[in-house]
Amino acid sequence: MKTASPPTRSNRAMVHSIASVAALLWHALLTAQPTGWNNGGGDPGRTGFVDVIGPTENVTLWQATAAGGFGSPVYIEGDRFVTMRFLGLAFAPVECRSLGTGALLWSREVTGGTGRSLPIGFRDGQVYVMRLTESLEDSLFALDAFTGDRIWAAATTISNHISCSANFASNGDLFVEGWSWPQTQGRMRRISRLDGSLMWECNFQPVNIGASELTVRGNTGYLAESLNGAANITAIDLTTGERLYSHPINDTQPDGGEQYCPIVVNDAGVIFYHKLGDNISAFTDDGTQLTLLWETQIQGYAPFSQMCLGADGTLYAPSNGRVIRLDPTTGTILNTSGVIAQNPQLFQMRASSPANGVVYVTDGDDGVHVFTPDLQPLWNDPVPNINISGVTISPNGLVVVTGAGVLKAYKPTETATSIAETRGADWSVHPNPVSDVLTIAGEDVQPGESFALLDASGRIALQGLLTGPSTAVGLADLGSGVYFVRVGQRIVRVVKD
Repeated sequence: MKTASPPTRSNRAMVHSIASVAALLWHALLTAQPTGWNNGGGDPGRTGFVDVIGPTENVTLWQATAAGGFGSPVYIEGDRFVTMRFLGLAFAPVECRSLGTGALLWSREVTGGTGRSLPIGFRDGQVYVMRLTESLEDSLFALDAFTGDRIWAAATTISNHISCSANFASNGDLFVEGWSWPQTQGRMRRISRLDGSLMWECNFQPVNIGASELTVRGNTGYLAESLNGAANITAIDLTTGERLYSHPINDTQPDGGEQYCPIVVNDAGVIFYHKLGDNISAFTDDGTQLTLLWETQIQGYAPFSQMCLGADGTLYAPSNGRVIRLDPTTGTILNTSGVIAQNPQLFQMRASSPANGVVYVTDGDDGVHVFTPDLQPLWNDPVPNINISGVTISPNGLVVVTGAGVLKAYKPTETATSIAETRGADWSVHPNPVSDVLTIAGEDVQPGESFALLDASGRIALQGLLTGPSTAVGLADLGSGVYFVRVGQRIVRVVKD
């Protein structure tokens, strides 16, 4: 298989007013380090750029063998990552693994044997997994990143394609595509990270159903839709869900393809759009309207691709089985790679880039390709049926990719956080919920390391030093409610009875 396939809440749900404060606390603490997954929502603008030092040489840190028919997207937070392993249309579990070793931490099948358990995001200790059946009415669940236990089931359904991901508001709420029957109307939905409730929904007509990934800049979201028979970019107010304004995408070539690829927005607010087999175009937004800045003709059909920005702000995009590098202000093609897709009509380019300027590209077929900023080849590595995996960059510079029967991590030349530190941060708490005594446990936890227990308002309720791999902490004097255990930069939510 070489291509992507077509398109009772939990009793652990928290009281909204308390959890809103807790969510802001969690977000502030975790976003002190770089984002974990490179694009597809890993950063709001879907830029594919991560401000860390990534691998410049082909050095495998670890390689794990695991059953699976093809590579799927990888999502990283802290010292762990999640991905789907495809074993069949009715059995494809979501797996959580150690970033430092590749060891399996937990595996969950959320569909009851009716579909695939597809992760679409990982943030603030919650893994977001959809029951993928391609019915356009699939369920969405939040799982605890440390245990795999269900936190909530969303109050509404979603319709994401297998290659698409959620994106996030600044407070961690999700933006995902949905569908409405019998109106056959697309909906962009904002779903609360706290309990899965629907915050708002905005009507739109997807260019391709299930492939409308929202891109975020500040309080504005951008998506592609079909208006009057033409593809358009539409801006949405993310607080209210109100439609703001739209701009058509030109057909510069006869029979140009439609959008399957997420929009990219850079720090200056320039919006980049990939129209399959037709053009890459750029727009500006002055707060009242979108204006075409430039468009550059491309060749070849490149579905399920993801463009990325380099460290210098230039844009990397697919064309005719190659990677092209574009000036972000003019659209001028600065450099072109050699051919890396044997079939330019089926080039699933998924690109990402770290701060040291190299560019990682997967070809949708069987390889990872690494280039210098001007697209000179550095190295490549075969990964069977890599499909829609992409190369995901972690906060410490490791990169992870998956394929048929294999998962691989490449070691960075330098690390922002050492591998030892990342592995040592692997700890958990039990029981949860807890009554009187909470145990903080981890094989590599060092005696003398400090811990803190914060209440829902962010105040330290209890603090002390860990005594070793297992430390018992008495909570009898604390009131019931939601707390957060912090060791280093890792946080775990705890409910006290």
